[in-house]
Amino acid sequence: MYSITQHCYHLIEESFYEIMDIILKREPLPLTDAHWTRKPFTRKQLNELCHIRPEMSEEEIRRRIKATTYKTHWAFTKIGNQVFKLTNE
Repeated sequence: MYSITQHCYHLIEESFYEIMDIILKREPLPLTDAHWTRKPFTRKQLNELCHIRPEMSEEEIRRRIKATTYKTHWAFTKIGNQVFKLTNE
């Protein structure tokens, strides 16, 4: 997983330098016909994805944590009104 992430970072960096080169040369920016294929998730949907429940399978919990982790964990569970957030510790 780490190597995939590093490869993505490398590609993003390359794209940045390509675009900046075009901007500095005052050339027109490239156009694309690409469009989003689905509606973006709402905050409510993302919060629901972050909510880990006891009845979920271990695989479902693992997938949700992976899907919602960016720089820090966002997954959480609730017992009553108390919220418990996942940490790196």
